[in-house]
Amino acid sequence: LERFGPLDVPELNILLRRGSNFGGVSYSGLIVLNVDKSWACMPAGKQREKREESPLSMIDAGTDLLCHEIAHQWWGGLLSWKNVSDNWITEGLATYATLIYSRERLGEKAYRNILRRLRQQVKRNARKGAAADGFKLKLQYDDPRIYQSLVYLKPALMLAEIADRIGEADLCQLLRRILSDCRYRNLGTNEFLVLLSGGDAALHGRLSDWICGLGLPEGA
Repeated sequence: LERFGPLDVPELNILLRRGSNFGGVSYSGLIVLNVDKSWACMPAGKQREKREESPLSMIDAGTDLLCHEIAHQWWGGLLSWKNVSDNWITEGLATYATLIYSRERLGEKAYRNILRRLRQQVKRNARKGAAADGFKLKLQYDDPRIYQSLVYLKPALMLAEIADRIGEADLCQLLRRILSDCRYRNLGTNEFLVLLSGGDAALHGRLSDWICGLGLPEGA
């Protein structure tokens, strides 16, 4: 609420259920989290091993999932994407929200270590597509790690770079303003990047390299 502004629901309900796959979905005012039986029964060491294989691993499985789905109340609930190639907007912002929480909870050193790990995940798959390829990557590769690295992590790293440049507080203020001005709209990739760059042509080009280009931008 401090970072992204108010929601339009009186309360947020979270439903935990047994599901076939570990994951979640976020509706306006309701988050449903699947905790599959195989995961719940898995020894802690095995859980940690499996989690470390995931590109989205930051804190722990439950915390990462909960943070991500809560963030979708804003990024998805209040503002969404126009075409399937634009879904990086909500997934990237929800992933960045988890990064914000990891910084608050674990401290700056751990946050930097997480960033390095996420960057390695993105570099591993960076030449296989762009964040703006969206759902196409799911169909093209039979490996969810490629899709998650490019559509979830790469935009989150872009936002982390902006935060390093202008400060996290100023970035969140900008994001809050975008949410306020575009409430209940579906935005395309270029329109969102224009808003995020604030009319700065050089910054817009840099952000386009992050989202529409292969590999990582120079210096990233």
